[in-house]
Amino acid sequence: MKIFRTDSDPQQIAIKFPYRNGAPARYRVFPAYRYEVAGREKNTLQEEVAFERLEDAADFIVRHPGSAIRMMPGRALVSVGLVIDIDADEPEAAGEPIDDDA
Repeated sequence: MKIFRTDSDPQQIAIKFPYRNGAPARYRVFPAYRYEVAGREKNTLQEEVAFERLEDAADFIVRHPGSAIRMMPGRALVSVGLVIDIDADEPEAAGEPIDDDA
């Protein structure tokens, strides 16, 4: 299975991202209902919902429309143009952690 964005070039793909504290890599999803601070949504550890399995991340995104998932390249948070391909191979995790307070 893989989750990817249909309207990006190069194609963005959801992958697991590790944490700076050494915790195992997870699929990092940010719910559509996260609150706004200073006119923008917060995308910190306190707001994320992390998943070990891609199937669980996909289920959450389907059940909570507008939720965003971290993707590569660019470590972008993507909430539109998402496709869930159940027949594709799961991508490998990122090697380096990202700024958890972005």
